[in-house]
Amino acid sequence: MEERLISGPDALVFFYAVFWVLIFGPSNRFRAFDTQLLFRPGRRRRIFLRLVVTVLIINVAPLLWFMLLYTHVVPHNAEYRSVFAAGFASLALPGFSRFLHAFLPTECSRWFYTMRERYEILEEWRPCRDRVGYFNAFFAPGVGYL
Repeated sequence: MEERLISGPDALVFFYAVFWVLIFGPSNRFRAFDTQLLFRPGRRRRIFLRLVVTVLIINVAPLLWFMLLYTHVVPHNAEYRSVFAAGFASLALPGFSRFLHAFLPTECSRWFYTMRERYEILEEWRPCRDRVGYFNAFFAPGVGYL
């Protein structure tokens, strides 16, 4: 039986799966994928905009980031250094969560939620209200992670 060591790209795929596990919490909390609300009259524009921004931040941007890492950064061999490089490169993943936090529950929220929805979402954050708001407080660290 042939024993195969894990390679850098294999580790990168693993970390991409870990990213999906980690991102579901914030996306649920911010009602990012409330697609059923698209069929309610009067609120479609905000819901559609929220959905588009969320798809770009959670789906498209990380996929492009991982494609860049896969093709240009992480070595394609089965050495411990390539696995370490994949793990180190994957430390950028929290940045995408920070971007989602920067856009949805901050001062940008008026574009994505009605006043009632904004109150409900921010009310859920009451125990940690200091962390809500201020676009740059989330966007700048997100860029730093990348």
